[in-house]
Amino acid sequence: MSTASLANLAVPAGLSLHPGGYRYQDLPFSAPPQTDLASRHPGEVIDLLRYAGVRYRSPDCPAAAFGVRVFEAGRELGRSGPHGVVTFDWDHTLSNYQIFTNLVKLLGVRASKERPPEDIGALPMVAVETARPFMQEFAFGTMAGFALRQGLKSLDQWENYVPQVGVATHTWPDRLGLLAAHYMPLLPLMEGMLPGSSGVYEKFAHNDARSVIHLHHFLSYAEALTRTYETKGFGLFTAVERDEMLTYLEDGKAHHRKPIGAWAMRGLDISTLMHVDDSTKVVKDLMRQGAIGKLGGVRAFHVPHPHSNVFPNVQEWHKISLPSLWRGRNDALHGVIRHLAHVEWRGSTIAPLLGALGVFDEEETGWPSKGLPEGTVMTTHETPTTLGEFWEFYVNPTNRGSAQIRRVRKKNGGIRTIRRDYEAFSTGP
Repeated sequence: MSTASLANLAVPAGLSLHPGGYRYQDLPFSAPPQTDLASRHPGEVIDLLRYAGVRYRSPDCPAAAFGVRVFEAGRELGRSGPHGVVTFDWDHTLSNYQIFTNLVKLLGVRASKERPPEDIGALPMVAVETARPFMQEFAFGTMAGFALRQGLKSLDQWENYVPQVGVATHTWPDRLGLLAAHYMPLLPLMEGMLPGSSGVYEKFAHNDARSVIHLHHFLSYAEALTRTYETKGFGLFTAVERDEMLTYLEDGKAHHRKPIGAWAMRGLDISTLMHVDDSTKVVKDLMRQGAIGKLGGVRAFHVPHPHSNVFPNVQEWHKISLPSLWRGRNDALHGVIRHLAHVEWRGSTIAPLLGALGVFDEEETGWPSKGLPEGTVMTTHETPTTLGEFWEFYVNPTNRGSAQIRRVRKKNGGIRTIRRDYEAFSTGP
C-alpha cells in the first residue's frame, strides 16, 4: 500500500488517505517533540498529534483546526474532569476495519469447534484498518490531560505517565501487540511508552499492559463468574455481580458483554469510570451496573459505528467485504479502502460524542452539515493474521466460554427458572 496507489482512489472531496505501518517493520522511533503538553498554540498541538500518528492535509486546513479543538476538549476532560479512568472500545470505535481475504474459509473457521487443518490454518486473514477521524485526537488529548494532572510537562517525561486512558476491547492480545508495535502509535502512548520503543509487542501481547482490558481478560472474568454461580448460585454475589451473571446467562455468549467487574478485576477504580463504545448493549449494561452498585460517577457513551444507519450494533457481515468474494486481491483491497472512507465520511462519530459530553456544539463550531472537515486524512493499513491464529486466539476461547455459560444455564433449569431465582435475591426477604 503506497501513497501513490491511495491517491488514485475515489474518496469524498476534502478527504485523503495515508498509508500506515507494515507487519514486518516496527514503527520508527524518534525523539518526541519538546512541546508543553498544556500548550494552546495550534501549531504545537499539531506537532503533538503528529507524534501520535495523526495527520492533516495541511496545518491551516479546517480539519487541523477541528483536530486541535477536539484534542483540547479531551485534554480538559483528563485534566479537570470528574473521571479517574477513561476507556475506549477499539474495533469500530477508535478504529474501523473490514476483512477481505479467504472469506469462505473464514466463515468455516469461525463456525468450527475444531482447530482447522494445517493448510487452511496457514491461509492469510487480512483486514484493512483505518483510524476513525478525530477519535484519536480526543483519546490522546485525554491522555495529555491526565499526564498534566500527574505533574508531567512534556512527552520526554512520558515514561513516568501512569495509564488512566486505555482500551477495553474484545480483540485478542496478540493482535493488540501487533497494532501497537507496527501500526498505531496511540497504543504505546496509552501504556506510557514512546512509539517505536523496544518491547512494545511483548508488553501488549503478554498481559503486562496496564492500559488494556482485552478479550481474554473479559473471558477470564466471565468464566470465573460462571464457576462461582455453578457451585453457589447467586448467593455469594454482590448485586452488581448478580446482574452481570444474569446478563451472561440471558445472552448465552461469553464475548458480547463487558461487565464492569472486569475493570475492577484489572485493578482499576470503577467509581469514576468513563467508557466509550459502539455497542449499545455494553453502554446500557455499564450504566445499569453503575446504578446498581451506587457508583454515581460511572458514565458510558455510545458512539455509532459507521457501517449502517439501520443496525445500531455491528453485525457479522459488517466485518467482512462481501464484494471481495468475486474480486481479485488488488480490486478487493481498493474496494475496502474506498468503502471505509465513504462510510466514515457519512457517519462521523466525534461530534455526537463531544456533544453528549457538553463540550462541543456542531452549529457554533461550524462543523460541516455533511461529511468531514476539509483536509481530513485517514491513515489506512493492512493488518494480516492467519485463519489458524484467528481460531486459536478468538474462536476457540470464545467457544469455550460460551459453552460453559450455556451448560450452566441448562443445568440450572433454563433462563426462566434462573430469572425467578435472580428476582428472589434482588427483592430479598
